[in-house]
Amino acid sequence: AKGFDPETIKSFELGMKGEFLERRLRTNLAVFQSKFTNEQKSTAQLSRGWQTVNVGGSTYNGLELDVTAALTDSLRLGVSYAYLHHKYDQWIDPRTGLDVTGTRDLIVPKNDYAINLDYRFPDLLGLPGKLDANLNYTHRDSTTTPVDLTTALYPDPRTPLTTPAFSIWNARLALSQIKAGPKDEGRVTVALWVKNLTNKKYLVMANPGWISDMSGNWGEPRS
Repeated sequence: AKGFDPETIKSFELGMKGEFLERRLRTNLAVFQSKFTNEQKSTAQLSRGWQTVNVGGSTYNGLELDVTAALTDSLRLGVSYAYLHHKYDQWIDPRTGLDVTGTRDLIVPKNDYAINLDYRFPDLLGLPGKLDANLNYTHRDSTTTPVDLTTALYPDPRTPLTTPAFSIWNARLALSQIKAGPKDEGRVTVALWVKNLTNKKYLVMANPGWISDMSGNWGEPRS
């Protein structure tokens, strides 16, 4: 019923795109900063549940890098990497009006990266189309939702709110450019893929329990 005010974000980014080695190497690099003022957060309101309020501000600093390299005419390597850092500049407790910045924390994924390997098999196999294989590896560091460090339910209040780091393997094998239809004017692709190749069990979101000690949302199993 009380409502909340708009938040403001000021973002600055400096980047570079380049191609090298006769266009066999492509790079994209960016560094950035995002500053929130009058930031909106969902906070616990004792027996009244959760409420969105304006608490103050925070700053995100980060770096993003994408590299694609043609190692051979048939083999291509792609790497993407992101670094992120966060700090609260101000957090005013809406219940008391006190500055509690020093007792608030947020863990963002410090390192987030993916590696892609693409291979096109030679035409010597006598297949009716182009055969391509892809192997993909992704990783994300641990994260949390906003943490009140004065909470005494655990030795470290971050425990029930921390989503651990996880890594996932994916793979795909595709036969493309298969001629089809009248006068062979159409093209068909047939693919076999596996997501979460190792059937890893991992959390995508950890939560403090409401009627349990802890709860969480799980990532999809192997498919």
